[in-house]
Amino acid sequence: MANTAEIDRWVEEFCPSYRIPKQVSLLVAAGVLEDHSWHNDASPSFVVAGSYSEQDDYMTRLWIDHPDPEMRQDDSYARYTVITSDLVQLYSGDVLSDALTALHNATGKDLGL
Repeated sequence: MANTAEIDRWVEEFCPSYRIPKQVSLLVAAGVLEDHSWHNDASPSFVVAGSYSEQDDYMTRLWIDHPDPEMRQDDSYARYTVITSDLVQLYSGDVLSDALTALHNATGKDLGL
């Protein structure tokens, strides 16, 4: 099980108002997802544990933007976006289950869907 600091990284890098869904927090706590949030990014992001290569710097990320479109870097951005490191967008929308399905389909990892 991941430690609390790892679970709350997105809070430290952004703020609690981003309200990351509980399902995502539970997947981080279970070690299924890793929190890759960084304050220089536009929003918190998560990757499937073990699905990326640091040597190649390749990964597929789930980006979770602010729930209030007016608080996003660009209010046309969707709440959830799944994108590869070579900038192929696999999902963009407001339905978490669809975003997780896109992440699963890209990585082949069981996300408990």
